[in-house]
Amino acid sequence: MGENEEKTEGEWARIIIQRILSALVWGLIMGGEMLIFLHLPNVIPGLDNEIMEMILPETIVNGATIFFAAFMMLEVAIRLLKGTVFPYILGVARAILSIVLLVQITNWGIITLTIPSKIRGILIGNAIVLTFNFQKALGAVLLIFLISIVKNMLQAVYFMSQREEKGFPEELP
Repeated sequence: MGENEEKTEGEWARIIIQRILSALVWGLIMGGEMLIFLHLPNVIPGLDNEIMEMILPETIVNGATIFFAAFMMLEVAIRLLKGTVFPYILGVARAILSIVLLVQITNWGIITLTIPSKIRGILIGNAIVLTFNFQKALGAVLLIFLISIVKNMLQAVYFMSQREEKGFPEELP
């Protein structure tokens, strides 16, 4: 199809539907599966929700839910806005939000889990307290997010320097 020919409504609909479906699949890959895993006992009747509640504190589950939901929504928006400068801006926002949420959820890399010794109302003994110190691993993850911020900012500058004033991307109406 030449540049001078107008696309029909059906062709535009096919392009837009493909972009939306692709964005939804990438959103599911980039956070949706963890949301399903975190809330699997709530979704499927018969699964024991008590064990999950005993091991993972509610603050971690709620924080992880917010983290993965935000990550998923930003990924969908990035995929939908492909061909503009907005994916780079949203990539920076996603990295900053990820840094803030990871630091908040993990208490700067130290997580304490208390596993009670009571199962189905029967007292077994003392509670087990596990403390995980993964500050170095968290530091490495935060460094990756900082590199992502710099990469997205440089890509946005390059995109804007190469961009001619064309208006919408070629494939969008």
